[in-house]
Amino acid sequence: SKKAHDQFLADLASILPSNTTPLIVSDAGFKVPWYKSVEKLGWYWLSRVRGKVQYADLGAENWKPISNLHDMSSSHSKTLGYKRLTKSNPISCQILLYKSRSKGRKNQRSTRTHCHHPSPKIYSASAKEPWILATNLPVEIRTPKQLVNI
Repeated sequence: SKKAHDQFLADLASILPSNTTPLIVSDAGFKVPWYKSVEKLGWYWLSRVRGKVQYADLGAENWKPISNLHDMSSSHSKTLGYKRLTKSNPISCQILLYKSRSKGRKNQRSTRTHCHHPSPKIYSASAKEPWILATNLPVEIRTPKQLVNI
């Protein structure tokens, strides 16, 4: 909940030295209200974006699903520059793309026992999905490659 998130950030702020500016890294479960709470403290955030999120160019209403960016991703991280994220509660941020190379892993579940559990397929598809990252960190501070490696 937003209340719990804000309390967590307040507790974190109380123990961090006042002259530090942290980079809060979060996964796709955190959304725009979280990013705005982090920004309100003058901090930076970096988060993975996936699902039914939409994006648009700054100053435009050309909203498109974030999944449209999957085909543009490669094993070389790159930035798309600043875009707006989420149509219902827009926030301006830098969008980064990265797709790791396949690790060639195989399903190790036994087929002899007729154990056709769906989870390996789900996990495999998730692992192959490119990373779409969003951040308010200026491009001058960290390169796309440095951000992906965090």
